Amino acid sequence: MIARDMTRGDPLPILLKFSLPMLLSMAFQQLYSIADSVVIGQLLGDAAFAAVSVSYPVTVLFVAFASGASIGCSVVTAQLFGEKRDGAVKTSASTALLSMTAIGAMLIGIGLLGCRPLLGWMNTQAAIFEDAALYLQIYIGGVLFLFLYNTVNGIFTAIGDSLTPLWLLIASSVLNVGLDLLFVPMWKVAGAAWATFLAQGIVSLIALLLLLLRLRRLPGERTQWFDGAIFVRILKIAVPSVCQQSFVSVGQLFVQGSINSFSSIAVQSGYGGAFKINMFTITCICTLGNSLSSYTAQNTGAKEWERIRRGRRTALWMAVLFAAVVSALVMVFSGSLMSLFTNDDATRAVGQQFLWTVAPFYPFITIKIINDGVFRGTGSMGIFMTCTFLDLGLRVIAAYALPPFIGASGVWWAFPIGWVACTVLSGVWYYTGRWKHGREVLGRS
Repeated sequence: MIARDMTRGDPLPILLKFSLPMLLSMAFQQLYSIADSVVIGQLLGDAAFAAVSVSYPVTVLFVAFASGASIGCSVVTAQLFGEKRDGAVKTSASTALLSMTAIGAMLIGIGLLGCRPLLGWMNTQAAIFEDAALYLQIYIGGVLFLFLYNTVNGIFTAIGDSLTPLWLLIASSVLNVGLDLLFVPMWKVAGAAWATFLAQGIVSLIALLLLLLRLRRLPGERTQWFDGAIFVRILKIAVPSVCQQSFVSVGQLFVQGSINSFSSIAVQSGYGGAFKINMFTITCICTLGNSLSSYTAQNTGAKEWERIRRGRRTALWMAVLFAAVVSALVMVFSGSLMSLFTNDDATRAVGQQFLWTVAPFYPFITIKIINDGVFRGTGSMGIFMTCTFLDLGLRVIAAYALPPFIGASGVWWAFPIGWVACTVLSGVWYYTGRWKHGREVLGRS
């Protein structure tokens, strides 16, 4: 697939053609994460499933770092692409790959040293502690591949190619599930971690090769492999994005700590399964926001401000319609979805209660996610961060303040409380029009 210029033409077909492969890519990525849990839950039982569920918020933290960093790489590269500076696009890509590889390697060391203390801080029960720690240690060993893979995909989307990441995700998903079925019966919980490690490693190297071949086809010459000015531009977007996504993940660690304070394995494993279903939905919706971010970044580079508004309106109704349909499906089929993870009635009931609480609010949080796409694409990171902190703070406070009065359902209600507040703030800021000040991030390099 050739690079796509999103600075001309009707936004609807552009966003549809661009976002659908991204949506399918993210769906496959989340599905193979769910496949880990399904295989473990069905083959090893609720205790092993609880160990992986406890580990999940920590793995999401690393994904948040990689995803946030790739957003910075993608937005800056897309802005340069929109400015028709192909040589600078190549320099931006190599700068991103070198810097993100170094950061990924550094995080491996930090993660291996900190994973066991972190599990202890999260009140992880002794019965599942060792399995959770082993799973995390293997997973963290593959974080370098995670960073490489996300950076490559971010550069592909920056130049308007969302189809190649889809095929890569399909390959990774199929390989991961196949390795799960092979490794889990032999190595238990560790087998699931090794399956993810190998699948991600193999596909990330293939993705890198494909990207290098694609960049060679662009006209213009790379002036250097690493450009300090471009790196600074990447940081201006990446650091707030990393903070936003990682702080949300840190907030989830606090929420998981509240869940772990309940002694019932049914509560922990039921929440773990339901949370994965919730993450599947939210992450798919976020993909629509990310596609709008690339569209917005290209049009920011071309200084097409009215096209950004039109694109936002188009993306909003697409995403809200999608969220409304998914919300209804999750509520209707919540019992069947939870049965994928467990055959225990008490565990399934806990998961259903969580999903019935949060699913009606999916269309509401979608508005904030779409606004985020505009804020990131134009470089308006201040309001982006403010909305995130509001969501995080309210969610953590509610997750600890409400359970003494209404039990575990207090944790469930923490999610919509945070979502409603940050969506209102996000909408108010968008309609002030001050997000256009984010174009100051452009500069020349």
